[in-house]
Amino acid sequence: MLVLGIHTLTHDTCAALVEDGRLIYAVEEERLRGVKHTDAFPGLAIGEALKFRNITLKDIDALAVSYDPVRIIRDKIFHHHTRYLPHSAPRLSADLRFADRLARYEQEIREMMHYDGEIYFCHHHTAHFASSFLVSTFEEGALLSIDGCGDFESAVIGFGQKNRVTVFDDYCIRYPESLGFLYTTVTDHLGFLRNCDEGKVMGLAPYGDPRTFEPLFRDIVTLKPEGRFEINMDYFLYQYRKNAGFSRKFEEAAGPARLPGSEITDRDRDLAAAVQAWAEEIMLHVCNHLHDRTRCPNLCLAGGVSLNCVANGRVLAETPFKRIFIQPAANDAGTAIGSALHYYYSREKDAPRHPIDNAFLGNSYSDAEIERALSRKKLSCKIPDNLHEQLAGFMKNGKIIGWFSGRMEIGPRALGNRSILTAPFPAEMKDILNSKVKHREAFRPFAPIVRLEECGHYFESDHESPYMLLTYRVRDSRAREVPAITHVDGTARVQTVTPAQNSEIYDLITEFKRQTGVGVILNTSFNVMGQPIVETPETAIECFMGTQMDYLVFNNKYLVEKK
Repeated sequence: MLVLGIHTLTHDTCAALVEDGRLIYAVEEERLRGVKHTDAFPGLAIGEALKFRNITLKDIDALAVSYDPVRIIRDKIFHHHTRYLPHSAPRLSADLRFADRLARYEQEIREMMHYDGEIYFCHHHTAHFASSFLVSTFEEGALLSIDGCGDFESAVIGFGQKNRVTVFDDYCIRYPESLGFLYTTVTDHLGFLRNCDEGKVMGLAPYGDPRTFEPLFRDIVTLKPEGRFEINMDYFLYQYRKNAGFSRKFEEAAGPARLPGSEITDRDRDLAAAVQAWAEEIMLHVCNHLHDRTRCPNLCLAGGVSLNCVANGRVLAETPFKRIFIQPAANDAGTAIGSALHYYYSREKDAPRHPIDNAFLGNSYSDAEIERALSRKKLSCKIPDNLHEQLAGFMKNGKIIGWFSGRMEIGPRALGNRSILTAPFPAEMKDILNSKVKHREAFRPFAPIVRLEECGHYFESDHESPYMLLTYRVRDSRAREVPAITHVDGTARVQTVTPAQNSEIYDLITEFKRQTGVGVILNTSFNVMGQPIVETPETAIECFMGTQMDYLVFNNKYLVEKK
């Protein structure tokens, strides 16, 4: 059975292909279109998915879509506006137009895709559940999906067992009350882009003092029994007008919005610290209840809030859960995966599951394609016999490597196939990368890659973190060895690697340790601020030539030196 899953209509559109329950391909539309977090219909992604399997739409058994139009229409028209009219009148007409489009969206999809087969609309948070649990190694797991809003719900809990996921119907945090929207609205208030720059707020937070705004956030957030929480909507306007921010009440307490590009002040740092602290408290509150209810040692997280690796790290360290799994595209892009998997296992109830052990689900490029791209750009290359030995020596001496090899990663983190690599020292390397390569804010941290068996040597946890979605404290005894990946609060967003997951990167770290005694390298995504991670050899070359990277490596083979 071949099932094509798509996420569409909102940001991070994506397509995924599942064959007999096995996830074989997934790519975000942004990588192909060159527009970060695009909400464009994933037509290019669909085309690449079909091309990967050498099929047409006539060969798929079903198209799975990661939302439920009926639920959205019902909740948009009746629940939301019944509650907020007449104040929500400014957004009513837009919501009615959207509801009308949803009512006709199946036909719109058929016409755009020229598709006349089965279409399955999957409940959004069920798709999140399926995207995580069904590709995990857990036989059973507690489930939390938490985001801004999906099918007008913002937090849902459940349970996974064998190849089934179940939503607990008695627990639901409904839009507009939403941890995701609280965080995104603060992101916007701080002069960053909503649904795009939340990671910047997470990175800025350790520079501030959350106590400054503790009275304000205690009035905004109320933790309730049984893992529930309430958001005081008196501080917000988005329930009345689309994409609106905070009300005058919030601005009177916290000050006016920061102008994008203006100097970051102590107020901004403290506000970032406060929203991050409360995000962590909410996550701990919900997850402690979820464990009390399920008594399961395994937790699967999904939804955009699950990209908050600092909160995830605290959940691992401070709740009774022993193991956590978060698949690499935990945001809405991953619902393309989940909707396809949920369709398959709802039909094939006794079929075995197929866990993933890496994120490399996109396109790869042959040596011939690499050579043609280099020739078109008039770049020469070498094919060293001792590539890893040379690269480790380059990094040891402060050189920066663009690394492009194998299949593209799914999800927002570069995990070793479309990465920029260098040494985790000296401390100044962080500033060099931010200013001369990434062209981004100086407060942004960088991530380490470490071999799984040595994770506990450098960090205060040895729990695997293959998708860079858990933050650990750097051991005091090791901090001086890895200053460029140690954030201001002494933590790092860790990626662990095994030979099975990425033998090339594993071997490179091994050689780097042989030369330096340090078993960690610095990894950041192969892009510059505001651009998606590079997808093709051509975009990799353009990024390389437009920054101060020193070397470019293709397919663990070709070495290009900047002249």
